[in-house]
Amino acid sequence: MVASAVFWLLVFDDYSDHYLAAVASALLLAACVLPLRAGPVVRVLEWKALAFVGVISYSYYMWHVPILEQLGGTSWEPDSFAGLLLLSLPLSLAAAALSYRFIEAPFLRLRRRWGATAARSAPSDEQPARSRAPA
Repeated sequence: MVASAVFWLLVFDDYSDHYLAAVASALLLAACVLPLRAGPVVRVLEWKALAFVGVISYSYYMWHVPILEQLGGTSWEPDSFAGLLLLSLPLSLAAAALSYRFIEAPFLRLRRRWGATAARSAPSDEQPARSRAPA
């Protein structure tokens, strides 16, 4: 993961080195799928806050670009990537948490209810076709 971060920093420094993104992605993917030994990295991956970020990740994906675009159109736009990250990350995470809580989670609950209803009302293959027709 550290090697991947180094390559990502090189890509962010100079976007013309976009081929390094493939190396960074491959290293990150390898770090995610290879078996882990007990240690500090495993303890970090078990943090509840990190799991929460995983839960709200789709909402984060939906909100981070509009927030970045709004920050870019202001007079107090940060001059550096680090400044933009420090400003946009908490705003995007807060928007994602609220969006998940009030929009995404209620629809996920509805989906579970609809899925259970659809499964109960679907005809099974064991019943003859004429018994499913209304009398």
